[in-house]
Amino acid sequence: MRTQGGVFGHIIHLAVATKFKPAPQSGTGGGHIGAGDAQFGKTQLPPPDFYFFDQCDPVDPASVLGQRIRIGVLPLHSPNHSPADSTTDEQSTLSLQLPDEAATIALGRQLAPLLAPGMVVWLDGDLGAGKTTLVRALLRGLGHTGPVKSPTYTLVEVYVVSSLYWYHFDFYRFNEAEEFEDAGLGEYFRDDSVCLVEWPDRALGYVPSPDLALVFRIADAPESGRSLELQARSAMGRQCLSALKTSQSGAAD
Repeated sequence: MRTQGGVFGHIIHLAVATKFKPAPQSGTGGGHIGAGDAQFGKTQLPPPDFYFFDQCDPVDPASVLGQRIRIGVLPLHSPNHSPADSTTDEQSTLSLQLPDEAATIALGRQLAPLLAPGMVVWLDGDLGAGKTTLVRALLRGLGHTGPVKSPTYTLVEVYVVSSLYWYHFDFYRFNEAEEFEDAGLGEYFRDDSVCLVEWPDRALGYVPSPDLALVFRIADAPESGRSLELQARSAMGRQCLSALKTSQSGAAD
């Protein structure tokens, strides 16, 4: 299992000026794009290590009519990245009660080192259910001390921790699922990144399926906090969830 051991040495989170012409990236950096960028049909902030070439062989327009071509874009996932499944049996789920914010923060710090490169994590739940609080705790668990804000208006916030890219998405403001594709967000789901997605249902059919889905529910009585169901949807997700269960059992002993 790949874990994030020793990730405290190099953390970057910052906004950068956006550009329409992508350029080779140095491998570190951060920033965000806004919901309004969807109209341009591609991201204004290219994901890390994407290379676009200034020259290429002439192409006959008739031979590519109706096709979408991307030059120099790396694969989203390797062939070893297992497709998601909808299995929710006892072995692939974990139900927890989070009575307060402190419990949510403790879970985030516990889960952070178990998320491996290439994983996609969905965070589902109503407004105020604790999704962003958990993401903040995950990043704090990795050593990030800067601000962690909701990307509701920026679509994605970028964090770099020891050469691993963490992308925090929020699709709450999407009117149509196709806006995911229009904004070119699929390019961020890579084998050298962990993608944390709030409101994934607003981009169903376009956003990659999760390895791990976190479903928050607000209790009827506010003082009861939240309930959380963690659902493993792939082999990577089941491996992560198994490690979390072992960690939880050890903490209870």
